[in-house]
Amino acid sequence: MKRISYKNPPIREALVEFQFAANEDWNITIPGRFHEQIKDNYPLVEQQKIREVQVDDEGLKYSEGLGKTQFLTEDRTRIIGIGKDVLSVHMLRPYQPVGSEFSGWQDFEGRIKTSLDKCENIIPSKGVTRIGLRYINEIFGAPNTKATLYLKDAPTPNESLPEMASFMSRTEHHYDDSTKLFVIQVSKGESTEKPVFFLDIELTWEGEILEKDAALAKTEELRAKKNEVFEALITDEARELFNA
Repeated sequence: MKRISYKNPPIREALVEFQFAANEDWNITIPGRFHEQIKDNYPLVEQQKIREVQVDDEGLKYSEGLGKTQFLTEDRTRIIGIGKDVLSVHMLRPYQPVGSEFSGWQDFEGRIKTSLDKCENIIPSKGVTRIGLRYINEIFGAPNTKATLYLKDAPTPNESLPEMASFMSRTEHHYDDSTKLFVIQVSKGESTEKPVFFLDIELTWEGEILEKDAALAKTEELRAKKNEVFEALITDEARELFNA
């Protein structure tokens, strides 16, 4: 499929997450050592917290634990997350800053490669077992418009019901190569002065252990699939909006 680029892409956040084969060499010093290599570009540090819910004979039990350590740029639009056997790279809006010499994907891809290399310097990988690629698109519609103007698979309002104010849908699709596709569509403020529509596309692959170069190639394959899905789900009106 021919690559299509937009002047104003609706990407709110793009992220990729790599899960690695279990490595017993992990220890609590690794996030700090990793940050030493990237702190000039990612000076900010934040610790994710995970809240878990467990059910047993005594009822619900809640516990908190530490998730990934995140490293952020000064403007907080570029993030790397690292944890035991997991690495993620995030690109927040603007996906492609005005005047940048690189496309959004070229910037994203470069940060992915650098992150994997820096991680490998600290704790040699035993291979990638799972890759998740996710693009969250936020579409600001014209006043009083409905999701169907921009999203082909948005539900058509039922004339027998009161006017639809919002919706959320989720579908799951399976490819033949161990890749799964998850599509979430959400509308907020439909037919109001400021309608907002979300198109959340996530592709995951899980299979045999991949070395770094093969994992990067697989990530590119997932991106190509993502582009096909995106174009299949948007209308010409949406394309005009993204190029306005």
